[in-house]
Amino acid sequence: WQGLPFWVPTASVEFAVLDLLGQVAKKPIGELLGGVRQREIAVYRASGQRGNSPEEELAYLQKLVSETGAKAIKFRLGARMRYDDASTRRDLALIPMTRKVFGDGMAIHADANGSYDIPMALRIGKIMQEHGLAFMEEPTAFDCYDETKEIADALPIPVAGGEQESSLRRFRWMIEHRGVDVVQPDLFYFGGFIRSIRVARMAAAAGMPCTPHMSDGGLGYLYVAHYASCVPNAGPFQEYKGRDESLPVSSESSPLKSVNGMLTVPTGPGLGVTIDPAFVKSAATLT
Repeated sequence: WQGLPFWVPTASVEFAVLDLLGQVAKKPIGELLGGVRQREIAVYRASGQRGNSPEEELAYLQKLVSETGAKAIKFRLGARMRYDDASTRRDLALIPMTRKVFGDGMAIHADANGSYDIPMALRIGKIMQEHGLAFMEEPTAFDCYDETKEIADALPIPVAGGEQESSLRRFRWMIEHRGVDVVQPDLFYFGGFIRSIRVARMAAAAGMPCTPHMSDGGLGYLYVAHYASCVPNAGPFQEYKGRDESLPVSSESSPLKSVNGMLTVPTGPGLGVTIDPAFVKSAATLT
């Protein structure tokens, strides 16, 4: 998390400025950043749970799919930055059970959040490959790039990473040396749209997908949608954490939620949404 204290505030300001520029130009953010390529974004729904039983996790994933119609899901592996006997038993059971329950039509991703060493990552990755999972995310500590590259080189299943990275140079290394197969800048952690699009363009030159990570709730789903609307190599599915109903926003051009697994990118100026004026007026001014 080395870059968060600086880059998250930077991203927050950039999101607001781009929204204002879009309002002035009467163009959606995607048009300001290279042109809108797609308005319908296929999403994946991610579970943030660990430590529950495989049966409990499957029930929760089924609930997420029923709410969004998503054709892709993601669940957690390991014990977050470590693994133990209990987490390994859960991993070994959950991977085949998930495929069996959701069938071959579901794209299934799994995120270790840096939980493994190389031997365990290879063991789990091979099982994921056997069951046709889409990618393994952050198998080892995020900044252990040599280890991540060794895992990516050894496994047929794609390895994804980059969500906690804040350096453009280290992303360049990851892409140049193929340290991962799927590049994942976080739109907040990495400082916003513009820096993340630079990463996407480097990845595109190398023939690699750049699927953004989204750490935040709020309007995070909307930032991901606008990013994916103008980046040609965003990958087949984008992360969707669901709409924050506590934030009263509306759009004339989008329902702002996943319908049959698709999120429509608003076409209005800037972000393409209107925040309830009464909600804005109720905000307290910090002194």
